Amino acid sequence: MKEFGVDESWVQFLKISYRNLQLDCKFRNLEPRYFPEYIVCPLCVSENGDTLIFATNHTDLAIVYNLRDNRVNRIKSTNQIPWFNAKGYVESLVPTS
Repeated sequence: MKEFGVDESWVQFLKISYRNLQLDCKFRNLEPRYFPEYIVCPLCVSENGDTLIFATNHTDLAIVYNLRDNRVNRIKSTNQIPWFNAKGYVESLVPTS
């Protein structure tokens, strides 16, 4: 957002496709609709904006994507991590109570 509170001032930060993430775009037929095999959700962007971490609907897999050199790393975990239940945290000087 270039100007706070002005909807028209939003600019596209980045655009990433499943091809960039080297994911197979297969769809599973789960009646009555089709669902992608992988659903990704951005979790974190590095401070310099070069690296992004994506959660997937596979609870043992996260994806680290480097924008600068278009490199993808898949991080496997032996634990089942419910990525989509994660909540964002922002520090604040305002007390919550």
